[in-house]
Amino acid sequence: MNYHILHKFKKYLLLLSIILFFLTWSHLSYTYLTHDADFEAIPGGTISEAIVWSFPHFNPLLPSSDHNSYINGLLYRSLLNYDQESKRFTSDIASCNLEKLWSIECVLEENIRWSNGQNITADDIIATYDIIRQTWVHPLYSSLLENVSIRKNGNVISFTTWTRDINILSLFLQPILPKSIVDTLNSETVEWKLSDVNGVFSWMFTVSNIIIDETTGVSRITLERNNNYSQNPTYIEYLIINLFRDENHLLQNRSSSFNIKYDRNWIIANSIPRLQSHHFIVPQFTSLFYNTQNIDLQLRSHLNTLIKREGLVSWLWNTKVEAIYNPFFSERLIEKQQEDNFSFESYLNSRWYYSKNELLRQLDAKQKITQESELFADSEAQDTRPLQEELTIVRSPTTQKYNFVNSDNILIEWSVPAGVSAVYVNDYRLQWFSEGDRVFFYRLLGNFDSITDGENKYDIYFEINGERALQETFFYYLIEDEEELDDFRNNFFRQEGQSTPNQNTQLDDLLEIQISREEINNLPANRYYTPSWEVFRLKLTSVQTDILLTEALQIVRWKLEDNWIELEIESMSLGELTNALRNESVEYDMILLGIDVWYFSGNIFPYFHSSQVENGYNLSKFSKLWLDILLEELRSEILTRSEEEELQEKILSILEEEQLMKTLYSNKYKLLIDRNIRREELPKKFSNTQSRQFIFKDMYFNESQMIQWDNKSIVGGLRFIISKLF
Repeated sequence: MNYHILHKFKKYLLLLSIILFFLTWSHLSYTYLTHDADFEAIPGGTISEAIVWSFPHFNPLLPSSDHNSYINGLLYRSLLNYDQESKRFTSDIASCNLEKLWSIECVLEENIRWSNGQNITADDIIATYDIIRQTWVHPLYSSLLENVSIRKNGNVISFTTWTRDINILSLFLQPILPKSIVDTLNSETVEWKLSDVNGVFSWMFTVSNIIIDETTGVSRITLERNNNYSQNPTYIEYLIINLFRDENHLLQNRSSSFNIKYDRNWIIANSIPRLQSHHFIVPQFTSLFYNTQNIDLQLRSHLNTLIKREGLVSWLWNTKVEAIYNPFFSERLIEKQQEDNFSFESYLNSRWYYSKNELLRQLDAKQKITQESELFADSEAQDTRPLQEELTIVRSPTTQKYNFVNSDNILIEWSVPAGVSAVYVNDYRLQWFSEGDRVFFYRLLGNFDSITDGENKYDIYFEINGERALQETFFYYLIEDEEELDDFRNNFFRQEGQSTPNQNTQLDDLLEIQISREEINNLPANRYYTPSWEVFRLKLTSVQTDILLTEALQIVRWKLEDNWIELEIESMSLGELTNALRNESVEYDMILLGIDVWYFSGNIFPYFHSSQVENGYNLSKFSKLWLDILLEELRSEILTRSEEEELQEKILSILEEEQLMKTLYSNKYKLLIDRNIRREELPKKFSNTQSRQFIFKDMYFNESQMIQWDNKSIVGGLRFIISKLF
């Protein structure tokens, strides 16, 4: 090899080695210096959010919902916040001792100011609650405040009430207004829109500008970071809220640049790669509630077994809903499995519902007997005396239809199936029978006039679903003289083998042909009917609030009708249902709707306390004293963790035993957030869809590294490298 070429090669190789050494040294140095560096968010940046909504009123005194409450939540603070993950109240304007509901003391936090720099005072808080109490601008809070006395002592505010109601705590989530603004309001002006631009606010942002674009029809509200909030949890300088008239309006302007979208109806979905999805749920759930006045425990358990929650959720897409097994207190399952020996057909047979084939068989048998009776109608030799028959219900002292005795004081025992609300002997209603009893005793005694000399006929009726139906008939013949009794008995029955047109099956006396054979053949085969061909049907009322609930209704319908249960469905709005329940103008066996348990998983009182049946909240119309006592205790005060868990366990056990509802799912809501926005992991549970303003907490675009120079050295660097290698 030429010496000059070799020399040049060595020079290039040395240069390459120096470069590699420098790059390696730089990489190792950077890794060592930054491995324990702190990252600090850099304030600044603008977020643009798209919302389908009308223009907000900026009045936190009004009971708001959805986006209006969300926007007010960006501007105003309350005494407390509620953390859905921990299910605990946290301080906002004040720290409050919530151990005693009837006496709550709150101490104002230090250095809390309005956006104009003035301090937030106890007078601001008292003025806010007073205007709500006096004007009834917020009916729920106003009704609660009627029983609350509020006093101040410096920076301490005391709330005293003579009622024990955990809903009192909701008052501490009410946004607070400055007293200077409250003093300008009265009954006529309290519901007006408040000042927007350059108004006085207290939370993360203030309103700095409003623009209505006449060309696109988009309203833009610019919110600016509130610099007088000394511990403002966001680094974002500006939040621009773009208001669109409807979803089509948004889609027409989807080219507009925005960083955040609450995609409630999944209209954007994953069509914008720059935006990533975040799903969250709120304390709401969709459930079937059973009317316990119409559906007994056996049928409720059967329906719960038929409706498979997992299959329904899979059909609705797991990305849009989450299976909910129990929305109250804990995730413990509150459903019992149907007993293995339960037969739905036998259950309906006991209530005089039969399959179409069975009723046709009985109908054919009756027609055959009728034809035979016509053949014997002219026969003078026909013996019309009865044959002895075995009873199916009466079990003691005999199971025979015809009985002959020479003395009274006879105890009759018979079995009663589930679902019977009353038992009658002839026209006498048995006073000591209670629904749920499976055996009853009836004494034949002359002193009671329940048996007399001669023939005594007893017709046994069961009352099921408010209707009396004859179950069985038997006779007792009382003749004191034994020889006369024997003669009567020996001549009472006809000879075996003789036919009679009176040999009827159990259903013959009830079977009535009210429709033609052709019409009967056209009836669905997979249904149960009464002998008068009335189909077994359940009435389901549904509140249709979104497409998912509509699809869930269809799935429930398919499942029940596939299992021989016909549904009569009535759909209405939530307002219509509320009025109908309170006016008792709607008849139903089941209700399918979404329930909002609000901030507290313990908000169970309205749905199961007997006092709430009249108000239309107790959808199951369930009434049980023991459950009422437990619910009132849970509602009355803040308990220790162990006391609360013990009480909750007792309540859940009753719900499990009674099978009052079938909880199905909770909707998943979707936030689309720009991938360039940085924040710690977002919560998976929000208190409600309006409380999503907390997503801006600690949110930022850029960050800087803060190197810990104090603990850096050459020896430390070598140790760091060795630790990574080995």
